[in-house]
Amino acid sequence: MRNRRTWLIALVLVSLASSLVAGCAAGPGAGEGEQPSEGETAEVTRGGTLTWARGGIPQTLDPVWTDSNYDIWVFINVYEGLVRIDSEGQEVEAAGAESWDISDDGLVYTFNLRPDLKFHDGSDVTASDVVWSLDRARDPDAGIWNWTLENVADVEAADESTVKITLKEESAKFLSMLTMFNSSILPKEQFEGVGEEEFFKNPIGTGPFRVADYQVADQITLEKSPHYWELGADGEPLPYLDQIEVVQVPEANTRVLQVQSGDIDGTDEIPLSKVSELEEDSNINMRLFPSTRTQFGWLNHRMPPLDDVKVRQALNYAVDREALIDTVCYGYCQPATSFRAQGTMCYNDELDGFPYDLEKAKQLMAESEYPEGGEGPLLVTFAAGNSVTRDTTTVLEEMWAEIGIDVEAQEMEVGAWYAEYDEEEFEVQIGSWTDDTVDPQQQTQYMAVSPAGRTGWENERVLELAEQAAVELDQEQRCEMYREIQKIYNEEAVELILYHRPFTTLSSNAVQGFERTQLGWLVWKETWLDQ
Repeated sequence: MRNRRTWLIALVLVSLASSLVAGCAAGPGAGEGEQPSEGETAEVTRGGTLTWARGGIPQTLDPVWTDSNYDIWVFINVYEGLVRIDSEGQEVEAAGAESWDISDDGLVYTFNLRPDLKFHDGSDVTASDVVWSLDRARDPDAGIWNWTLENVADVEAADESTVKITLKEESAKFLSMLTMFNSSILPKEQFEGVGEEEFFKNPIGTGPFRVADYQVADQITLEKSPHYWELGADGEPLPYLDQIEVVQVPEANTRVLQVQSGDIDGTDEIPLSKVSELEEDSNINMRLFPSTRTQFGWLNHRMPPLDDVKVRQALNYAVDREALIDTVCYGYCQPATSFRAQGTMCYNDELDGFPYDLEKAKQLMAESEYPEGGEGPLLVTFAAGNSVTRDTTTVLEEMWAEIGIDVEAQEMEVGAWYAEYDEEEFEVQIGSWTDDTVDPQQQTQYMAVSPAGRTGWENERVLELAEQAAVELDQEQRCEMYREIQKIYNEEAVELILYHRPFTTLSSNAVQGFERTQLGWLVWKETWLDQ
């Protein structure tokens, strides 16, 4: 999602088509009663509290409304749906459902819930809870991700442990869309008993951790759920940790110092300028993870001079991405040529993107409606505490001055920055996107259809292609449609497409078993402390 979102250094090509269209039962992941896989070690230490600092604390814990990575990457430890993306971030696997069957015509999916699947409060999860949760997730008037389930014709409880989902049309993307966080299973009775606002102050899910304390813009404390279904390497239920305390510390350099001093156990979003130095410190663990993150400049087409495609093209061509990467990424990023991350499903590797061409940029400005760059400076905003976006803005300011564009840079508190974006009051925002599922439909829908990155942009051909691709069963034909959308997107210079960058995480050597998927999730269920 938006960075709220993010992306890649070395991404493996995802191949999901066969698992999405197969008409047979899908195998479960590690489950209740299963033994650890061969090669796993049972030598883990249980208990303890992990302290983690982040640039921002979740603004909301409601999975149907958020599009913020500050929210999603934390609450995926609290919620689960019927299915989920595996730990590699590439395949669909079982979660709340231990197995499922697909009818011969591809229209009916029958999910079998895990025996004794429970919510955090110990109450049983029923098929009725799942039906209610999915109906809420697909309600056109509730949330911003309801389109992920728009092909669902009906959700019904066949019995207390069986859910039947009927599609309008056979779909290659349905299981992948069902892994989205908005399809998390919530308890109908408890939700309706207190109401939406109260429920999400102390929400209940089926994930490995439950919310113990939540203070917006300050901290969130997660504690071990005693009712989680999945077993660890020692044959006992996950998670290993008793508790996780996540605190908000906006400044990245401060978070680094806190890990080095032992005040906290770990953090993420490490300044790339510090990676090499931190890798040399044997007392801490500096890690880079492959990602699906791409750095963007979000452009609001409602605001002059960004309503002129030639100005948007000029802004892109005036950026020397190699120089930008050398300055802000210290060799850890790659230039972006598409809004899709390199190596992801249906990525268009034939696009040249916007190679640096200052003369072309100047010519485009001269041909535009704003040859002098507009009536005033272009307002470029970035979230406080993020050195990468701060440095990116500084470099862009210098590069755009070469084509007559004056920039007013403004650092904003994280919550205000989000609000500016959501209310479509920005001109240019420096931010990023990370996929939340392996199928290209999610990012395509968000970036090019609705809300189209809050740009105000709309293209009839793109809308037509996206609609067709959503139900196309032939994976190569689907990809051709998505590749054409990427081509049109570049021609229209919808956004400022900059570079792909990895996820960075710093922790003490005591932190073991922590992983991040290429979707950015902070996976704490198998994390333990070696103390």
